[in-house]
Amino acid sequence: MELQLKGINVSVVRAGAVFTDMIGVSTDALAKFCQKTTLYSCNAERFRQIVDAVEARCVHPSKIAKKTIRIIGKKTPRFSYAINKNPLLRIFDFFPKKVQFWTIKQILKK
Repeated sequence: MELQLKGINVSVVRAGAVFTDMIGVSTDALAKFCQKTTLYSCNAERFRQIVDAVEARCVHPSKIAKKTIRIIGKKTPRFSYAINKNPLLRIFDFFPKKVQFWTIKQILKK
């Protein structure tokens, strides 16, 4: 999407969480952290619940590949495509491109 800010047309695929081996590693590390921490136990548990909810909706990489092949084959592809059923990603798609660009710029500034 950063290329679009430079005037290069791209299509954004918003997949959300993708089922890879990294998910298991990060989930295990988070579980260990939640067990060991006493100072941040409340916030760690909340974060763990958020991660569990996101990971429950993981998308298989083959689904992303199929969608990408369809996008490449289109004569005039859309600006963005959402694969995951994450409501926030779907809502973000409804905003005009300028609003999406502005939001991404704000995130990248930090």
